[in-house]
Order: sequence, then structure tokens, then C-alpha cells
Amino acid sequence: AVDVDERGGVVWARSSIDASVVLNAYDAAGAIRWSRTLSATTYGVGGVCVAPGSNDVAVVFWSSRGVSVRVLDDAGTLRWSRDLSGTGRMRAGNCAFTATGELVVGGTYGGRVVFGDITRTGDTNGDAFLATYRAADGTVLRVATFQTSTTEEPLLVAIAPDGDRVVTGATGGLSLTLGGTTVNGPFVARLADDDTVRWAHDLPFEDVSARPIGRPAVDSLGHVYVGGLL
Repeated sequence: AVDVDERGGVVWARSSIDASVVLNAYDAAGAIRWSRTLSATTYGVGGVCVAPGSNDVAVVFWSSRGVSVRVLDDAGTLRWSRDLSGTGRMRAGNCAFTATGELVVGGTYGGRVVFGDITRTGDTNGDAFLATYRAADGTVLRVATFQTSTTEEPLLVAIAPDGDRVVTGATGGLSLTLGGTTVNGPFVARLADDDTVRWAHDLPFEDVSARPIGRPAVDSLGHVYVGGLL
């Protein structure tokens, strides 16, 4: 997983051969600024993102602890961490910082999961979540959940210029109603910053088991771009 900061630097997160998470930060010329190893029995990295202004770095991964979130400052020092453990299977999506100091994390979960002061109970076969944290200290602010009946396709998120959240996901071949629109299979949706669904669309794949790839993208005009497998 990779992201670019406002100075043109690059942050790269990956799983290592010993199942740890390795974070490398490079400057715009390609020189390494710092490298950090986060110890965990890691199954995969969902995403890494850089905060506008502060250049704080967040990484989301899933491991033996469930879905884990780590936020480091611009020098690579850990600010805070959260581990989300459920009674069912969990998988990390990606993350995105907002311009107003929030960190938004997507993923899937099964059973009962505690997000700080907020608890959610979903289908043991898997539901999607979109959790919003205060970026400065990791306080959970909101958790939106979607009954997708799959843990295989975690929710992926991008932030629009107006603060809306654009997400992609998949329903596992079942129907899901988002803001009055029924989607089946891969979908894209746009949510307000309070998680109210503005609109949602099926992705136009003949096979509803087809999966979106990567995170959605939003340009400066608010246009949304989504790619997927045909």
C-alpha cells in the first residue's frame, strides 16, 4: 500500500516475511526518511494514508488481533493505536484522512466488535464498517455498518473535496439497500460526513461476484472514478 504526502514524499506499507508490518517513508528525491516495523502476526495490509497539513501517517492491517489501526507522526513516532477484535472474521480495508482532522477506516467484521465506546453486532458471515476517528487521539466518533454478508471484500474509502466519503464494496451476491437504492454485488456509494448515504450504484458487471479493485478516486470537481475486474 502506498500514499503521497503534500511535499511529494512517499509512504509505503507492506507485510514482511516474518508477518510484521513495515512502513518506509521517502522524501520527494527518493531518500528514505525513516523506517518502522510494527510487530504483529499480520495477514495483510489494507492501506496507508497521509494526513493533509500534519503529514501524520496511518496504516490499517489485519492480523491475529483482528483489524488494527496505527497512526504515526511525520517523524515516524507512534501517536496512537487501536485493535478491533470481533467474534467473527475481520478484514482491513483502507484509510483516508479528512481536511477537518478525522481518520476514516473501512473494513469488514463478523459478530460483535467494540470500536472504543461504540459496539456493533453484525452477521457472523460478515458485514462492512466505516469507522471515523478523531485523528489527533484515536477517539471513535461514528461507526456506520452495512449488511454485506461477506468478509472477503472490505469497504474501501476516499474523501471528496467537500468531505463526503466515497466507498466501494461488494455484497457477496445478496441485495443491500443504501439510501433507498438496492445494490447487488460490487457497488459504489457516496456518503455525507455524517455517514448519511447521498447515492449508491451497482457497478456495471455482468457477474455480481466480480470485485472492485483498489480504492475509489475523487477529483477536485468531486467526480468519482472506480475500476474493477470484468
